[in-house]
Amino acid sequence: NSDNITLKGLVVHSAGGALIAGRSADVHHTAIQGSYINVDPTGMTQKTSTNETITFGGGAHDNLIGGTNAADRNIIIGSPAQNAISISDFVTSGPVAPAVNTTIQGNYIGLFKTGLTAATSTSTPLIIQGATGTVVGGTVAGARNVIAGNVDAAGLVTIYPGTTGVSSPTNTRIQGNYIGTDYLGASNTSLSSAVTQINAVFLGTTPILVGGDTAAAGNLIAGGGQGSGINHLLLSLASPVSSGLAILGNSF
Repeated sequence: NSDNITLKGLVVHSAGGALIAGRSADVHHTAIQGSYINVDPTGMTQKTSTNETITFGGGAHDNLIGGTNAADRNIIIGSPAQNAISISDFVTSGPVAPAVNTTIQGNYIGLFKTGLTAATSTSTPLIIQGATGTVVGGTVAGARNVIAGNVDAAGLVTIYPGTTGVSSPTNTRIQGNYIGTDYLGASNTSLSSAVTQINAVFLGTTPILVGGDTAAAGNLIAGGGQGSGINHLLLSLASPVSSGLAILGNSF
């Protein structure tokens, strides 16, 4: 529970819990950069831990994973049965509180160092659960994440309600990423065998933007041959029903 910390140039793996975790409002303005997380020092061998690789929740805010410079890129691999990144409202103790204003940029998530081959997992590489103000990628040079994985899961990116089941992730932006491809934008089923690449489940009205109205904002989303590129499921009895989901300028 610390603030204003930069973790850079590390090799982190094989822990008994989450490898890097911030689950309170005391965790803020932390940067995780240039590290190999849940891989060996070569960046090419997947390791195993018993929980998420990186997780923020419990009111942690204004934290950065990666960056727009090549030296800031993290190689982030989930364990075979765990998520690579979880941004949520989960807390170890105390009242539920969402992670706020988490930025994820310039990383290889679910891929090894070369950016050409993906790890195998039964879980989603990136989960956003009840968090607020999460930015994945961006429109500036170097902001693109490459997200892939030979996964037996609902999607490479999953956005859904918080742990209490009553709050939705709000003000989420997913822009300028390659999802289900290698770093060159090429696709094959070894890079994504997920049923859906982006799986979005909402409660009520919540603003979510996938892509944008400029070329730089568009995501390249490649299916694994089993289903849709983006799946949107709304859980609401409100009338009129509107999730606030905008899908603009992406390539499939």
